[in-house]
Amino acid sequence: MTKVVVHIWHKVTGQIVAVGRPMAKQQCTGMGSENESVLETEIDEQEIANLYQTHIVDSERKILVKRSV
Repeated sequence: MTKVVVHIWHKVTGQIVAVGRPMAKQQCTGMGSENESVLETEIDEQEIANLYQTHIVDSERKILVKRSV
């Protein structure tokens, strides 16, 4: 399982809006409304496709949190 760096666009409520992978040696600037933000974190590459269903972002702590089922 390969770990990769991703950028996660999310609402202040923690809802994930989009997930992207940074390109080598290029800067990425997250642009959204005042109620959105971008978190950079490292996750298992296989989790990317379903991340919006399995996780939310804790906006205060700036971490990815697994949803409780």
